[in-house]
Amino acid sequence: MSTPASVIRDTADIRAKLLDVWKQIDEKKISSSEARMHISVARAILDTLKVEMTAAHLAREAIPTVPVFAGPPVTLRRGSRDQ
Repeated sequence: MSTPASVIRDTADIRAKLLDVWKQIDEKKISSSEARMHISVARAILDTLKVEMTAAHLAREAIPTVPVFAGPPVTLRRGSRDQ
């Protein structure tokens, strides 16, 4: 079994990897097709993390439903502007 070139531990590692890919593109060290491959892998990792977080959240016995403050209530009137 081979050892991976880089280990992704969290989303900060994914961000760092993508920023490094961006830098390599700017410096013309990698081709656009190679960059697309790196970006596709990062997207697959993020999609997997989203599914795992959702599954973990739904597996909880009680999902907290804390209201989030969204600002003062807004009333929209037909034909009014910035009142």
